[in-house]
Amino acid sequence: MTAKTALRIGLTLWTLAFIVSFVDFGLTEPSGDGFTAGLNKVAKFVVWQGVAAVIAVALWVVGGQFEKRSAQRVASRIPGIVLIAILLAFGLLVMSSRFFSGVVGGDAPPPQTPTTVAPEADTQ
Repeated sequence: MTAKTALRIGLTLWTLAFIVSFVDFGLTEPSGDGFTAGLNKVAKFVVWQGVAAVIAVALWVVGGQFEKRSAQRVASRIPGIVLIAILLAFGLLVMSSRFFSGVVGGDAPPPQTPTTVAPEADTQ
């Protein structure tokens, strides 16, 4: 198999895996209750993105066989660049969650439980 053929097949498989991850996420019915509600959808998305990531790494390696600045080499780098962008976006989301949590200046004190005073009984 030539490098051009491997590149074409790899790009096709990566595109399919990447698109299927979004389609499968949209078509899957959420299951579970409480905290785990809909976690099955996220798991399927991550699995398909993992498949796309493995293909992207393989394409990056195959792209090394082409001349520098050639169209084939640039095309082989696109899935890897998309993978890096997704990982950076996820990392920034996780790191920035602290800034948007509504807590200013550190940890918030625990919430106070409201106390009610029972009315005194009339003793006459």
